[in-house]
Amino acid sequence: MKAVLFALAALVFSTTLVRAQEEEEGWTKEKYIKTMLEWSKKDPKWNPTRESLEANFNERDVDGDGRLTTTERKAKVKSQYIRQQMQWAAKDPSWNPTEESLSAKFDELDTNHDGLLSEEEQASGKKK
Repeated sequence: MKAVLFALAALVFSTTLVRAQEEEEGWTKEKYIKTMLEWSKKDPKWNPTRESLEANFNERDVDGDGRLTTTERKAKVKSQYIRQQMQWAAKDPSWNPTEESLSAKFDELDTNHDGLLSEEEQASGKKK
């Protein structure tokens, strides 16, 4: 039994280590495209082309090193949030947020500080 538990613990540790290393090193363009194409199969409304995904990758790869790091992926999510909120604000003359206030709002909503907004975190922002 101890051997089984040890093997299981080793597997979990090695999987975690591989994921951590992958996050640190970032996704290559090929991994990004492959992953996005796989995800698109789950959403019939989303039909990206390889070319559009490559362009998206190049836009997100801020430092141009050919890899998307966790920091680059998170920065893109936050900038998309700010851009979307600014588009909505343009349609509502009574709402005049600044990019700085929206950035602070994103940080406030991101309660687990992972740089992303889960459905729960987004919903909590709608209740206020």
